[in-house]
Amino acid sequence: MTALRTAFVVSAVCLGLAGCATTPSPTATAAAEPGAPFRAQSKREAPKDGKKRDRAAISAQYHLDLEADENGPPSAAQVLRAHAQRETMLKETGRAKAAGLAGGTWQAIGPGNIGGRVRAIAFDPRNASRLFAGTASGGLWVSNDAGTSWEPTFDFLPNLSISTIAVDPARPDTMYVGTGEASAGLVGLGAFKSTDGGRTWAFLPATNVDANPDWRFVNRLAIHPTQTGTLLAAMSNNNRAIGAIYRSTDSGATWTRAATMKALDIAFDPNAPANAVAGLDDGTIAYSRDAGVTWTRSAPLVSGTPTGRQGTARAEIAFARSTPGLVYASLDNNKGEVWKSVDAGASWTKLATPGHLNEQGDYDNAIWVDPTDGNVVVVGGLDLYRSTDGGATFTKVSEWRVFPNSPHPDHHALASPPDYGPGNRVLYNGNDGGVYKAFDILSVRDGSGGGWTPVNNGLAVTQFYSGAGRTAAGGRVIGGTQDNGSLQLSLGSWSIYRGGDGGFSAVDPVSDEVMYGSYVYLSIHRSLNGGASSQYICSGITEAQPAEGASPYCGSSNVRKANFIAPFILDPNDANRLLAGANSLWVTDGARTPAPAWRVIKEPSATTDNFINAIAAAEGNGNVIWVGHNNGEVYVTRDGRAATPSWQRVGQGVLPSRQVQRIMIDKDDHNRVLVAVTGFTANNVWETRDGGTTWASVASNLPQAPVFDVKRHPKRADWLYAATSVGIFTSEDRGATWSTSNEGPANIRVRELFWLDDETLGAATYGRGMFKATVPATGPASYQDLWWAGPQENGWGVSIVQRGRSLFASMYIYDEAGRPQWVALLGGTWNADFSAYTGPLYIPQGSSFAAYDPSRFVVGDPVGTGTLTFSNANTARLDTTIRGVSGAKAIVRQPYGPPDSTPVGSYADLWWAGTSQNGWGITISQQYRTLFAVWFTYDTQGRNTWFVVPGGTWTAANVFTGTAYRTTSSPWVGATYDPSRFQITPAGTVTFTFGADGRSAGMTYTIDGLSGSNAITRQPL
Repeated sequence: MTALRTAFVVSAVCLGLAGCATTPSPTATAAAEPGAPFRAQSKREAPKDGKKRDRAAISAQYHLDLEADENGPPSAAQVLRAHAQRETMLKETGRAKAAGLAGGTWQAIGPGNIGGRVRAIAFDPRNASRLFAGTASGGLWVSNDAGTSWEPTFDFLPNLSISTIAVDPARPDTMYVGTGEASAGLVGLGAFKSTDGGRTWAFLPATNVDANPDWRFVNRLAIHPTQTGTLLAAMSNNNRAIGAIYRSTDSGATWTRAATMKALDIAFDPNAPANAVAGLDDGTIAYSRDAGVTWTRSAPLVSGTPTGRQGTARAEIAFARSTPGLVYASLDNNKGEVWKSVDAGASWTKLATPGHLNEQGDYDNAIWVDPTDGNVVVVGGLDLYRSTDGGATFTKVSEWRVFPNSPHPDHHALASPPDYGPGNRVLYNGNDGGVYKAFDILSVRDGSGGGWTPVNNGLAVTQFYSGAGRTAAGGRVIGGTQDNGSLQLSLGSWSIYRGGDGGFSAVDPVSDEVMYGSYVYLSIHRSLNGGASSQYICSGITEAQPAEGASPYCGSSNVRKANFIAPFILDPNDANRLLAGANSLWVTDGARTPAPAWRVIKEPSATTDNFINAIAAAEGNGNVIWVGHNNGEVYVTRDGRAATPSWQRVGQGVLPSRQVQRIMIDKDDHNRVLVAVTGFTANNVWETRDGGTTWASVASNLPQAPVFDVKRHPKRADWLYAATSVGIFTSEDRGATWSTSNEGPANIRVRELFWLDDETLGAATYGRGMFKATVPATGPASYQDLWWAGPQENGWGVSIVQRGRSLFASMYIYDEAGRPQWVALLGGTWNADFSAYTGPLYIPQGSSFAAYDPSRFVVGDPVGTGTLTFSNANTARLDTTIRGVSGAKAIVRQPYGPPDSTPVGSYADLWWAGTSQNGWGITISQQYRTLFAVWFTYDTQGRNTWFVVPGGTWTAANVFTGTAYRTTSSPWVGATYDPSRFQITPAGTVTFTFGADGRSAGMTYTIDGLSGSNAITRQPL
C-alpha cells in the first residue's frame, strides 16, 4: 500500500471545454492520414530497359556499403547494440526530447497507397481477411480486412527487412519471419518468432548471423504441415555466393545444417510432408525424402552454363495441393522457363519458356499453383503469366507499363487466402509497388492486365533515397525512390513524374515548377513544368550513366564512374548552378538552359574509383564547397567559383575511413562544418569550428549506427537533427547530448532531412515513406509529466500534457467534502520567454460513467484562473484562483516509474472515445514501462470525479492492466491540505490494449461492479 500512497498525479483531456482548439472531426482526421491520392503518370516514365537488373548486384553492393564500417557490413551484435542504445535513450528521464520536435509532431505524408517492395505474403489460416506482408525495409504489416487497409505490427523489430513469413497451421498465433534481402544488399540478423499472432517478436538466438554467417539472408522458411515443430530454412551466406539448408525440430530453438546448398526457396509436400523440395540457383533442384534431414540434387535442368545473370539459374517452386507429388518450378534460364516434377522433385520436365523473368530472375521470381486445380499455374517476374493447361502454354496477365491499373513490375510473392475455391479465386501479388489483388485469377484479362486492384491503402513502405521541397516555392514535395520513380506530392496527391529508380532531388527555391531528380549513376533530369514532362540534362558528364538501347541517358561514350545513387545539389546561392558528384566533381552554371554545359571543378581522388558521395555549398558564399568520398576523404575549396578551384584535404588521420554520407555547413558560421559518416560503430558525426583544421566527434550518446544526414535548425544553431539507420535523433546543445522521441519515422533508415521552411522539417525514409514535423524555433521546454507538491502533500497533483506550445494541465484535488474533483487548465497563453502559462480553469459536469450521455455534458463558465511558472525542467509554481479563493503551491516532477530497459511503446498522451462520447477522457503518463492513468469522468450524481490507475502489469507487449482506485482526502481550495486524511480504496480494474499504430486502443473496465469497454484514440490538442 505504500507505493499507492505516492501522489496520484492527474490529468484531463480537452473534453470540448470552452477555449479548447477545435477538435478535428473523424473525417478531417482521416484526411490527414498518409493516404493521399496516387496518380501514376505511366506515360512519363523512363523506358524500362532490359539491362535494369543487370545492375542489381551493383545496387546490392551499394546498399551493403551504405552501412558498412572499416570491417565490412554490420554484425548482428552491432545492429542489436544500436537498437538497445536507442531503447535506453527512449527511457531516459530529465532530458529534453525536443529541439522543437515535441510529442505527436511527426505527420506521415505518404505515399500511403503506392506501397513499396513486398517480399512475402502469408495468411492467418483461421481468417481469410487477415494477411501479413513482409517488406524489404519497412517491416511486417498486417491487414485485417483483406487488404483494404494496413498497419505495421511491432514497429520496432530490430531488423525491418522481412524476406519470408511462415504461419504455424496448427497454432496460427505462432509465426516466424526471416530477415535480410540478398538481392538488394539489405542485411539480416537471422529469424524471429511470435507466439501472439505477430504483435510481438523474439529473436531466435540459434539464428544469430555472428555465430553462423549462413543466417545472413533468410530466403525462405517452411513449416511441416503436420509436425509443426519441424521447420526448414533456405539461406544465403554472408558472402551471398554460397548458402545452406537448415532444419529445426523444436520450433526454431535449435537448428542443424541439413545441406550445403545455396537455397532460394523451400517447401514441404502438403500431401506427403516427408517429401520436400528446395529451389537452388545452380541449374539443379534439391529434394528430400525424410522431411529435410538429407538432400539430393536433381539432374541438371540446364545444359551448360545457365543464362541467368552471373551464370545462375534461380528456381522458385510450388507444390500442387490437389495432386500428390506434383510440383512446378520457375527457373531463371532463357529469360524464364517453367518446369514440373510428378515425383516430388526427383525428376523434372521442361514445360514452357514464357520469358516472364526477362533478365532479372535472380531478383524477382515467383510461382503459385491453384490449390484446387493443379493445372492452373501463375508465374511472375517482370510481369505475370497464367497457364490453365498444366504449364503447356502461358498467357500474359499483367502489364507493367499501365500500372497502377495493372500490377507494378518486379514480382516477388503470390498467395491465395485459406478459403480459396471455385467461388472465390482470389490471388494476392507482392511486387516492388506493394500488394495487388485479383478477385478472380481465371478471369484476369489477357495482355492489358485488367482485373487487378492495388490494395496499398496505408501500406506506407516506399523506399526513398532523397527528399526535397520548399514552402516558399509552392510547397511541392519530391523525392527519388527505389524502383518507384521520382515522386512528387502536389495539391494533396502523389504522382510519378519519372520512372525507374529515383535518386537525389532538388527544387528551385522560387518556383517548384522547376525540379530536378536523377536516375542511377548520376543521370540528372529536370522538369520545367511541375513534372508534366522531364528531360535528362546530364549530357557532358562523361562519368555518368551511358546510353543503353534507345535511352540516351548522359551520353553514348560515358564511362559510368559514379555511385549507383550519386549525389547532386542545387547551389543555395545560385538557382542556375548544379554541383554533381561522380569520380570528379562536376558543375553547370546553366541548370535552366535547354542543354546545360558541364565542366569538372575537382579531379578524382588518388584512390581508384573512390567516388564522391556528399556535396555541400555554403549558404551565403558559393566559393565555399565541401565534398566527401566513399573512403572517408573530405575536401574543401574556398574559391569554388573559380575556373580551376584549389582543393585541400582536411581531417586526414582524424576522420574515420568510412563512407561520408552528408556534409552540413553552418549557414551563419562557414567555419563550422559537420560531417556524417556510416557504420554501426561509434563517432559518426564530426564537427570542425575552424574550417577543417581541428575536429571533434559530436556523436556523444548517439546510437552507434550509420548517420545518413545531419541538419541544424535554420533559426537555432545549437539545435541539431541526425537521420540514422535507427531513426531520428535531436540535440539542443550542438551535439554534446542527443535524445529521441520514439515517434514518426520509428527505427527506420532515414536517408535525408530537408527544411520545407524555417519551421517545417521533412524526413525521407527508406521503407516508410515521407514524414514532416513542425519545429518552431522558439517555444517552451517540454514539461509533460506528472507533478506534485512532494510527500508532504501526498494525495493530489497536476498532470501536464504538451505538444510544442500547446499545453493542457489538470489538477486532481478534493472538494469541500473531501471528494475527488478535477479542474482543467486549458486554452491558455505563454508569457514572452515561455516560462509561465496562464489560462482559465473549468470544473465540468456530466452523466455517470456507467451510462454516459454526452448530451448531459456541461462545461459551464470558468471557475477561475491558473498559472504554471516553471523555474527549470523539474520545478515550478502553481498559482490558482478558484471561485474567488486564491492559493499557491511549489510543485516538482514526480518520479514513479522504475528504470527498465525492456522495450515498450510510447503511450503518454491524452486519450478519448471521440466526439460521440465527448466530455470525459483518459490521461496516460509514462516513465520507462510504468503507465500512470487517470480516468476523468462523472459519478452517479453527475459530479466530476476521477479514478486513478497508478501502475500495473504488461500482460502482453501491448496490453497493460492495473487496479483502479478512488480516493478521498482533505479539501484543497481555501484550506490547508492535510495528507493524513488521504484514503485510497480499490474500485476495480482497467485494461488498455494498444493498437499497432500507437494511436488507437481499447479500454475495458470493471469499476464498482460495473463493466464496460470503449475504443479510445489519442486526442488532438
